[in-house]
Amino acid sequence: MSNDSGTINVMEMEVSPNLASEWLKKNKKNRLISQRLVNQYAADMDSGKWSLTHQSIAFHENGDLADGQHRLSAVIKAGKPVTMMVAFGIKGSAVMDIDSHRARSKADSIRIGEMSDWIGKDQIAAVRSFAPNKSLSTHQIVNMANSIDVSLIFATRHLRTKRRGITSSIVSAAIALAHMHGEDESLLARFCEVLISGVAASDADSSAIRLREWMIKGGATMHGQSQRNEAGLRTQRAIKAFVDRQPMKKLTLPSAEIYPVPSVILEQCR
Repeated sequence: MSNDSGTINVMEMEVSPNLASEWLKKNKKNRLISQRLVNQYAADMDSGKWSLTHQSIAFHENGDLADGQHRLSAVIKAGKPVTMMVAFGIKGSAVMDIDSHRARSKADSIRIGEMSDWIGKDQIAAVRSFAPNKSLSTHQIVNMANSIDVSLIFATRHLRTKRRGITSSIVSAAIALAHMHGEDESLLARFCEVLISGVAASDADSSAIRLREWMIKGGATMHGQSQRNEAGLRTQRAIKAFVDRQPMKKLTLPSAEIYPVPSVILEQCR
């Protein structure tokens, strides 16, 4: 595997789980493995969504692995061979330039790859809220978004006017879920309007005001998944009271989801 010619040799190869395991033994110096990233890659490989690109598994001139530990680990997890480009003969000094350039965002990849003409950063952020404990690949995001396109477009359209700390991805996801569960569109649109403006026409609009007040105090900018879950539950509680036209003096935390994530969404990220 070593290369004494001073040139880089690149070839297309079928990388089996056994070969990936052997190559990972040559992984002497590298970043810590991100299991979330491995799971994301493996999901695409397992579903046949992994594409052959110019980006290669790479080895240094001395045979040590230079780049590709996550992809190789994903091949093992997926349990099936994957065709990849493989490069041999990378100089040791080149390690400083590997993965040091600006990475494409998910929105960039979707747009450039012509995977969708309507999925942007707002839709991606909302979709990620549906599976907060999972690192989603670009393909999984597109599949999930397309499976709920009508509700997702509705939610992000009515929250397109941005208010810092108020119109978050958590709110977009909750509106989309309420829409999927059949709540009245005109009332959901009105909820978004009151939430953004802070102007209520009657006591029946008060739950949107209570949510707005809670978010302005920092509720929507909480860090950590448990806190984001709380924000999602409170948002669902406010939406439900609004569409039922129930006045609200205090925004309480419900014990369970009012609008659970439908299985059709979760199936797309397995």
